[in-house]
Amino acid sequence: MKKIICLSVFLPALLLLTPLPLLKKDAKAVSAGVFYSELLKEEAPNAQNALTETFMVKNHETGEIFEISAEDYICGVICGEMPLSFGDEAIKAQAVAAYTFACVRKASNSTKNYDITTDYTVDQCYLSEAQAREKWGNSATDNLQKIRNLVKEVSGYMVTYKDTAALTVYHSASAGKTQNVSDVWGGDLPYLRSVESPGDVLSESFISTVQFTADEMAQKLKNLCSVSGEPTEWFKNAQKTQAGYISQITVCQKTLTGSEIRAALGLKSTAFEINFFDNLFTITVKGNGHGVGLSQYGAAAMAANGSSFKEILCHYYTGCEVKKIGSN
Repeated sequence: MKKIICLSVFLPALLLLTPLPLLKKDAKAVSAGVFYSELLKEEAPNAQNALTETFMVKNHETGEIFEISAEDYICGVICGEMPLSFGDEAIKAQAVAAYTFACVRKASNSTKNYDITTDYTVDQCYLSEAQAREKWGNSATDNLQKIRNLVKEVSGYMVTYKDTAALTVYHSASAGKTQNVSDVWGGDLPYLRSVESPGDVLSESFISTVQFTADEMAQKLKNLCSVSGEPTEWFKNAQKTQAGYISQITVCQKTLTGSEIRAALGLKSTAFEINFFDNLFTITVKGNGHGVGLSQYGAAAMAANGSSFKEILCHYYTGCEVKKIGSN
Protein backbone atom coordinates (compact mmCIF):
# COMPACT_ATOMS: atom_id res chain seq x y z
CA MET A 1 0.00 0.00 0.00
CA LYS A 2 1.18 3.51 -0.72
CA LYS A 3 2.28 5.52 2.27
CA ILE A 4 -0.19 8.28 3.12
CA ILE A 5 1.26 11.78 2.98
CA CYS A 6 -0.56 14.70 4.56
CA LEU A 7 -0.97 17.04 1.63
CA SER A 8 -0.05 20.66 2.10
CA VAL A 9 -1.95 21.53 -1.06
CA PHE A 10 -5.22 19.77 -1.78
CA LEU A 11 -8.17 20.17 -4.09
CA PRO A 12 -10.08 23.26 -2.95
CA ALA A 13 -13.30 21.78 -4.25
CA LEU A 14 -12.98 19.01 -1.66
CA LEU A 15 -13.98 21.37 1.09
CA LEU A 16 -16.96 22.88 -0.68
CA LEU A 17 -19.49 20.12 -0.13
CA THR A 18 -20.32 17.93 2.83
CA PRO A 19 -23.52 15.99 2.14
CA LEU A 20 -26.39 16.97 4.41
CA PRO A 21 -27.17 13.37 5.37
CA LEU A 22 -23.69 13.07 6.88
CA LEU A 23 -24.31 16.05 9.12
CA LYS A 24 -27.64 14.61 10.21
CA LYS A 25 -26.07 11.23 10.77
CA ASP A 26 -23.31 12.63 12.94
CA ALA A 27 -25.81 14.44 15.16
CA LYS A 28 -27.74 11.21 15.73
CA ALA A 29 -24.94 8.65 15.69
CA VAL A 30 -24.84 8.14 19.46
CA SER A 31 -28.38 6.75 19.45
CA ALA A 32 -27.15 3.93 17.21
CA GLY A 33 -24.60 2.74 19.77
CA VAL A 34 -26.73 -0.10 21.12
CA PHE A 35 -27.58 -1.22 17.60
CA TYR A 36 -23.93 -1.52 16.59
CA SER A 37 -22.96 -3.18 19.87
CA GLU A 38 -25.45 -5.94 19.06
CA LEU A 39 -24.44 -6.13 15.40
CA LEU A 40 -20.83 -6.74 16.42
CA LYS A 41 -21.90 -9.91 18.24
CA GLU A 42 -23.35 -11.51 15.11
CA GLU A 43 -21.44 -14.08 13.11
CA ALA A 44 -19.85 -12.64 9.99
CA PRO A 45 -21.39 -14.05 6.78
CA ASN A 46 -19.30 -15.96 4.27
CA ALA A 47 -18.42 -13.52 1.49
CA GLN A 48 -19.47 -15.83 -1.34
CA ASN A 49 -22.82 -16.53 0.32
CA ALA A 50 -23.35 -12.83 1.08
CA LEU A 51 -22.88 -11.77 -2.55
CA THR A 52 -26.15 -10.47 -3.97
CA GLU A 53 -27.48 -8.74 -7.09
CA THR A 54 -30.57 -7.21 -5.43
CA PHE A 55 -31.65 -5.66 -2.15
CA MET A 56 -35.03 -5.30 -0.49
CA VAL A 57 -34.90 -1.75 0.91
CA LYS A 58 -37.29 -0.43 3.55
CA ASN A 59 -38.08 3.27 3.55
CA HIS A 60 -37.93 3.92 7.29
CA GLU A 61 -40.17 6.99 6.98
CA THR A 62 -43.03 5.49 4.96
CA GLY A 63 -42.62 1.78 5.71
CA GLU A 64 -42.58 1.00 1.97
CA ILE A 65 -40.39 -1.94 0.95
CA PHE A 66 -39.03 -2.05 -2.59
CA GLU A 67 -36.69 -4.32 -4.51
CA ILE A 68 -33.77 -2.70 -6.28
CA SER A 69 -30.68 -3.94 -8.12
CA ALA A 70 -27.45 -3.78 -6.17
CA GLU A 71 -26.02 -1.39 -8.75
CA ASP A 72 -28.94 1.02 -8.49
CA TYR A 73 -28.89 0.86 -4.70
CA ILE A 74 -25.17 1.64 -4.43
CA CYS A 75 -25.56 4.50 -6.92
CA GLY A 76 -28.26 5.91 -4.64
CA VAL A 77 -26.00 5.54 -1.61
CA ILE A 78 -23.17 7.40 -3.34
CA CYS A 79 -25.61 10.19 -4.24
CA GLY A 80 -26.35 10.70 -0.57
CA GLU A 81 -23.04 9.85 1.05
CA MET A 82 -20.15 11.32 -0.95
CA PRO A 83 -19.56 14.50 -2.99
CA LEU A 84 -18.29 13.88 -6.51
CA SER A 85 -15.39 16.25 -5.78
CA PHE A 86 -13.83 13.55 -3.61
CA GLY A 87 -12.20 11.81 -6.59
CA ASP A 88 -12.91 8.64 -8.54
CA GLU A 89 -10.90 6.24 -6.39
CA ALA A 90 -12.48 7.56 -3.18
CA ILE A 91 -15.92 7.15 -4.71
CA LYS A 92 -15.10 3.59 -5.77
CA ALA A 93 -13.82 2.85 -2.25
CA GLN A 94 -17.08 4.22 -0.85
CA ALA A 95 -19.07 2.09 -3.30
CA VAL A 96 -17.30 -1.12 -2.26
CA ALA A 97 -17.63 -0.28 1.44
CA ALA A 98 -21.32 0.53 0.99
CA TYR A 99 -21.97 -2.69 -0.95
CA THR A 100 -20.12 -4.85 1.58
CA PHE A 101 -21.97 -3.21 4.46
CA ALA A 102 -25.31 -3.78 2.72
CA CYS A 103 -24.46 -7.45 2.15
CA VAL A 104 -23.69 -7.86 5.86
CA ARG A 105 -26.96 -6.19 6.78
CA LYS A 106 -28.86 -8.44 4.36
CA ALA A 107 -27.42 -11.48 6.11
CA SER A 108 -28.23 -9.95 9.50
CA ASN A 109 -31.84 -9.33 8.46
CA SER A 110 -32.36 -12.76 6.90
CA THR A 111 -35.50 -13.41 8.97
CA LYS A 112 -37.10 -10.09 7.99
CA ASN A 113 -38.94 -9.04 4.85
CA TYR A 114 -36.29 -6.43 4.03
CA ASP A 115 -32.49 -6.38 3.80
CA ILE A 116 -31.60 -2.82 4.74
CA THR A 117 -33.34 0.45 5.55
CA THR A 118 -32.94 4.07 4.48
CA ASP A 119 -32.36 5.06 8.12
CA TYR A 120 -28.87 6.55 7.88
CA THR A 121 -28.41 6.52 11.67
CA VAL A 122 -27.99 2.74 11.56
CA ASP A 123 -27.75 1.80 7.88
CA GLN A 124 -26.88 4.09 4.95
CA CYS A 125 -28.26 7.17 3.28
CA TYR A 126 -30.01 6.41 0.00
CA LEU A 127 -31.33 8.88 -2.57
CA SER A 128 -33.68 7.83 -5.34
CA GLU A 129 -32.99 9.07 -8.86
CA ALA A 130 -35.76 11.64 -8.43
CA GLN A 131 -34.18 12.91 -5.20
CA ALA A 132 -30.76 13.05 -6.85
CA ARG A 133 -32.13 15.04 -9.78
CA GLU A 134 -33.75 17.48 -7.38
CA LYS A 135 -30.44 17.79 -5.52
CA TRP A 136 -28.29 18.42 -8.61
CA GLY A 137 -30.66 20.08 -11.07
CA ASN A 138 -29.08 20.59 -14.49
CA SER A 139 -25.97 18.64 -13.47
CA ALA A 140 -27.94 15.54 -12.47
CA THR A 141 -27.70 13.57 -15.73
CA ASP A 142 -23.91 13.92 -15.96
CA ASN A 143 -23.42 13.26 -12.24
CA LEU A 144 -25.61 10.16 -12.24
CA GLN A 145 -23.83 8.76 -15.30
CA LYS A 146 -20.45 9.33 -13.67
CA ILE A 147 -21.55 7.54 -10.51
CA ARG A 148 -23.01 4.63 -12.47
CA ASN A 149 -19.78 4.22 -14.45
CA LEU A 150 -17.68 4.16 -11.28
CA VAL A 151 -20.02 1.73 -9.54
CA LYS A 152 -19.87 -0.59 -12.57
CA GLU A 153 -16.07 -0.60 -12.34
CA VAL A 154 -16.20 -2.13 -8.85
CA SER A 155 -19.26 -4.32 -9.32
CA GLY A 156 -18.90 -7.55 -7.33
CA TYR A 157 -15.98 -6.32 -5.22
CA MET A 158 -16.19 -6.80 -1.47
CA VAL A 159 -14.04 -6.08 1.57
CA THR A 160 -13.33 -9.44 3.15
CA TYR A 161 -11.62 -10.74 6.26
CA LYS A 162 -10.69 -14.43 6.14
CA ASP A 163 -13.32 -15.05 3.47
CA THR A 164 -16.10 -13.34 5.42
CA ALA A 165 -17.78 -10.07 4.49
CA ALA A 166 -16.40 -7.27 6.66
CA LEU A 167 -18.55 -4.88 8.67
CA THR A 168 -17.43 -1.84 6.67
CA VAL A 169 -18.70 1.04 8.78
CA TYR A 170 -17.55 4.51 7.80
CA HIS A 171 -17.76 8.15 8.86
CA SER A 172 -17.17 11.66 7.55
CA ALA A 173 -13.84 12.67 9.12
CA SER A 174 -11.72 11.39 11.98
CA ALA A 175 -9.80 13.45 14.49
CA GLY A 176 -6.56 12.60 12.68
CA LYS A 177 -6.73 8.93 13.65
CA THR A 178 -9.63 6.55 13.36
CA GLN A 179 -10.90 4.73 16.43
CA ASN A 180 -10.69 1.16 17.65
CA VAL A 181 -14.21 -0.28 17.46
CA SER A 182 -13.83 -1.51 21.05
CA ASP A 183 -13.49 2.10 22.23
CA VAL A 184 -16.78 3.10 20.61
CA TRP A 185 -19.25 0.20 20.65
CA GLY A 186 -17.45 -2.42 22.71
CA GLY A 187 -16.74 -5.84 21.30
CA ASP A 188 -13.92 -6.27 18.86
CA LEU A 189 -13.19 -6.86 15.20
CA PRO A 190 -9.54 -7.25 14.19
CA TYR A 191 -9.92 -5.08 11.10
CA LEU A 192 -11.60 -2.11 12.81
CA ARG A 193 -8.42 -0.77 14.35
CA SER A 194 -7.18 2.77 14.88
CA VAL A 195 -5.10 3.99 11.90
CA GLU A 196 -3.58 7.30 10.89
CA SER A 197 -5.83 9.50 8.75
CA PRO A 198 -3.91 12.77 8.20
CA GLY A 199 -6.07 13.90 5.28
CA ASP A 200 -8.92 14.59 7.67
CA VAL A 201 -7.31 17.85 8.78
CA LEU A 202 -8.35 19.22 5.38
CA SER A 203 -12.02 18.62 6.11
CA GLU A 204 -14.26 21.60 6.65
CA SER A 205 -15.63 19.53 9.52
CA PHE A 206 -12.24 18.90 11.15
CA ILE A 207 -12.59 21.69 13.70
CA SER A 208 -15.94 22.85 15.00
CA THR A 209 -16.79 25.00 18.00
CA VAL A 210 -19.91 25.40 20.10
CA GLN A 211 -20.49 27.71 23.06
CA PHE A 212 -22.89 27.70 26.00
CA THR A 213 -23.39 29.97 28.97
CA ALA A 214 -23.23 28.30 32.36
CA ASP A 215 -27.04 28.28 32.56
CA GLU A 216 -27.33 26.77 29.10
CA MET A 217 -24.78 24.09 29.96
CA ALA A 218 -26.63 23.23 33.16
CA GLN A 219 -29.81 22.80 31.15
CA LYS A 220 -28.04 20.53 28.66
CA LEU A 221 -26.65 18.36 31.45
CA LYS A 222 -29.73 18.13 33.67
CA ASN A 223 -30.73 14.67 32.43
CA LEU A 224 -27.23 13.28 32.97
CA CYS A 225 -26.19 14.55 36.37
CA SER A 226 -26.98 16.93 39.21
CA VAL A 227 -25.24 20.19 38.37
CA SER A 228 -23.80 22.08 41.32
CA GLY A 229 -20.76 24.08 42.37
CA GLU A 230 -18.62 26.47 40.38
CA PRO A 231 -18.74 25.98 36.60
CA THR A 232 -14.94 25.88 36.50
CA GLU A 233 -15.16 22.63 38.47
CA TRP A 234 -17.90 20.90 36.50
CA PHE A 235 -15.68 19.01 34.03
CA LYS A 236 -12.66 17.08 35.29
CA ASN A 237 -10.47 14.05 34.67
CA ALA A 238 -11.09 13.54 30.97
CA GLN A 239 -9.75 10.20 29.77
CA LYS A 240 -8.95 9.74 26.10
CA THR A 241 -8.56 6.81 23.74
CA GLN A 242 -5.30 6.37 21.85
CA ALA A 243 -6.92 8.19 18.92
CA GLY A 244 -7.64 11.27 21.05
CA TYR A 245 -11.37 10.82 21.65
CA ILE A 246 -12.92 11.26 25.10
CA SER A 247 -13.80 7.85 26.53
CA GLN A 248 -15.05 9.16 29.87
CA ILE A 249 -15.09 12.36 31.89
CA THR A 250 -16.15 13.37 35.39
CA VAL A 251 -19.02 15.87 35.34
CA CYS A 252 -20.09 17.28 38.71
CA GLN A 253 -18.60 14.23 40.42
CA LYS A 254 -20.38 11.75 38.12
CA THR A 255 -18.48 9.70 35.55
CA LEU A 256 -20.01 9.97 32.07
CA THR A 257 -18.93 8.68 28.67
CA GLY A 258 -17.79 10.91 25.87
CA SER A 259 -20.74 9.64 23.84
CA GLU A 260 -23.18 10.81 26.51
CA ILE A 261 -21.65 14.29 26.49
CA ARG A 262 -21.60 14.34 22.69
CA ALA A 263 -25.30 13.51 22.56
CA ALA A 264 -26.27 16.01 25.24
CA LEU A 265 -24.34 18.89 23.67
CA GLY A 266 -24.91 17.98 20.00
CA LEU A 267 -21.20 17.65 19.20
CA LYS A 268 -19.88 16.27 15.93
CA SER A 269 -17.59 13.75 17.65
CA THR A 270 -16.24 12.72 21.04
CA ALA A 271 -12.83 14.27 20.32
CA PHE A 272 -13.51 17.47 22.23
CA GLU A 273 -12.01 19.88 24.75
CA ILE A 274 -14.04 22.06 27.10
CA ASN A 275 -12.89 25.44 28.41
CA PHE A 276 -14.70 27.92 30.65
CA PHE A 277 -14.01 31.66 30.68
CA ASP A 278 -16.11 34.72 31.44
CA ASN A 279 -19.28 32.67 32.11
CA LEU A 280 -18.97 30.92 28.75
CA PHE A 281 -18.16 27.29 27.96
CA THR A 282 -16.32 26.81 24.67
CA ILE A 283 -16.17 23.27 23.29
CA THR A 284 -13.68 22.64 20.49
CA VAL A 285 -14.32 19.45 18.53
CA LYS A 286 -12.14 17.54 16.07
CA GLY A 287 -13.60 15.31 13.36
CA ASN A 288 -17.13 14.45 12.36
CA GLY A 289 -18.71 11.11 13.22
CA HIS A 290 -17.96 8.02 15.30
CA GLY A 291 -14.45 7.65 13.88
CA VAL A 292 -14.58 3.91 13.15
CA GLY A 293 -13.56 2.39 9.81
CA LEU A 294 -13.29 4.34 6.57
CA SER A 295 -12.94 8.11 6.82
CA GLN A 296 -14.52 9.71 3.77
CA TYR A 297 -12.34 12.82 3.86
CA GLY A 298 -9.33 10.62 4.53
CA ALA A 299 -10.24 8.51 1.50
CA ALA A 300 -10.49 11.65 -0.62
CA ALA A 301 -7.02 12.75 0.49
CA MET A 302 -5.57 9.33 -0.30
CA ALA A 303 -7.22 9.35 -3.73
CA ALA A 304 -5.79 12.80 -4.47
CA ASN A 305 -2.38 11.44 -3.47
CA GLY A 306 -2.62 8.62 -6.01
CA SER A 307 -3.95 5.72 -3.95
CA SER A 308 -6.30 3.21 -5.55
CA PHE A 309 -9.66 2.21 -4.10
CA LYS A 310 -8.12 -1.08 -2.93
CA GLU A 311 -5.28 0.71 -1.14
CA ILE A 312 -7.74 3.07 0.53
CA LEU A 313 -9.94 0.25 1.79
CA CYS A 314 -7.03 -1.91 2.96
CA HIS A 315 -5.66 1.04 4.91
CA TYR A 316 -8.85 1.71 6.82
CA TYR A 317 -9.86 -1.95 7.29
CA THR A 318 -6.70 -3.46 8.76
CA GLY A 319 -5.77 -6.89 7.46
CA CYS A 320 -8.66 -7.10 5.00
CA GLU A 321 -8.63 -7.99 1.33
CA VAL A 322 -10.54 -6.29 -1.46
CA LYS A 323 -11.47 -8.75 -4.16
CA LYS A 324 -14.09 -9.56 -6.73
CA ILE A 325 -16.08 -12.38 -5.24
CA GLY A 326 -16.74 -15.35 -7.49
CA SER A 327 -13.99 -14.46 -9.95
CA ASN A 328 -10.87 -16.49 -10.53
